[in-house]
Amino acid sequence: MNEPKIKVARMFEKTSANGRRYFTGRWGGARVLLFKDDRSEVEGEWSMFLQEIPPEQESHGPAAQKPESRGGYQKRSQKPAPAGDPMPNDPLPW
Repeated sequence: MNEPKIKVARMFEKTSANGRRYFTGRWGGARVLLFKDDRSEVEGEWSMFLQEIPPEQESHGPAAQKPESRGGYQKRSQKPAPAGDPMPNDPLPW
């Protein structure tokens, strides 16, 4: 497998109060949860769940700040490209 990989989320291993191992992380505005499915006929099967993050639980760290407050963006020195023909509204293939 030499195909390029895209990192979409970081997962953190946790242990529940009853001693079961699981993984949790964030993917955009969702919480990701991975639980091992002990009832599965397939060995090593994990189930993934996405859960909406309520606004009061969203991160308030540097990643949640507005870009201009982090100082990571600078003004463009170039003029924007002239507007051309509008993009066609192609039907989605799925």
